[in-house]
Amino acid sequence: MIDKYQSINSIYLDSNNQAYSSMLPLMIKILSSYFHYGLYWTNQSIIEENGEGNILWEQTINQSTAYIIKNRPYYLNLYTNNQKINEMDIIRRIHAVVITDICSKLHDVLNIFDLSESILTTEVISDFGDEDYIEYLLNKELNNQFITYKKSVLNDILQYIKYLQKMNSDIQPLFYGTTSFNLVWEKVCQTLYHDDLSRNINELHLKLRDDDEKINYEGARTLKDIVEKPIWSQEDLEVYATKTLELDALRVNHSEKCFEIYDGKYYQIEINDNKVSGQPGIEDITKQYLYQLAFSKLAKINNFVFQILLLSQ
Repeated sequence: MIDKYQSINSIYLDSNNQAYSSMLPLMIKILSSYFHYGLYWTNQSIIEENGEGNILWEQTINQSTAYIIKNRPYYLNLYTNNQKINEMDIIRRIHAVVITDICSKLHDVLNIFDLSESILTTEVISDFGDEDYIEYLLNKELNNQFITYKKSVLNDILQYIKYLQKMNSDIQPLFYGTTSFNLVWEKVCQTLYHDDLSRNINELHLKLRDDDEKINYEGARTLKDIVEKPIWSQEDLEVYATKTLELDALRVNHSEKCFEIYDGKYYQIEINDNKVSGQPGIEDITKQYLYQLAFSKLAKINNFVFQILLLSQ
């Protein structure tokens, strides 16, 4: 969840201009990318005689003997072009060194991130030259690369190489986390409790009319669209707000015939000497009621009730 929201406190920039206060998030990103795509690779063209690749007709005609049978040429030996991964490509070797170096540094914590150790080479980064030369090689490859994920891999390796010397010279703690855990918690709630707020109303099998009443949700495609946005007006000018109060999750429970309203809370209320501190603001208190009010007609037509559940971390 932390990776998804990219709410990492940092100073180093990756290929997407995301910054890192420690190198740990970048190291985890490089490892995750490796386990998904494998080592960086480039193709090497190998010309073979009677190989399995594409036939090189021009070279075959110029260098092979043609046998004429019924006025048609036949070639017993064909030159072919076989594309194979260049195992000795210098960028691939640098990538292998980076993966090995990261695994060595994170040996004791890899299991926390659901990653396995992968020691790929005995080479070290200094085998390829000084930092400036390695950066030159990576930038040169970047300028010739147009595949998105490969460019991302190259950028990440470049950032790691750039700060590798600093990491080795300055002993720094590695941090991995977020300063906005409320966003992560909201996503956890939405996933765990099957949030229906963003689902199309037609998918939820709810009645929009009964014998006495019909609901007109003009312009509302999802449940959260039903809650109207505030209108700011001054004389003849009206401006709609871009958003309204939003719940963490709302589930349509057909088996229990109820709307389950979930909302995470992050407060520690203290009452001392007739004073209250750490209490939620008026926005948090009213938005559950606002949603209950907004869905009151829909609940009545479908014989639903409301259940409000407050979720604490």
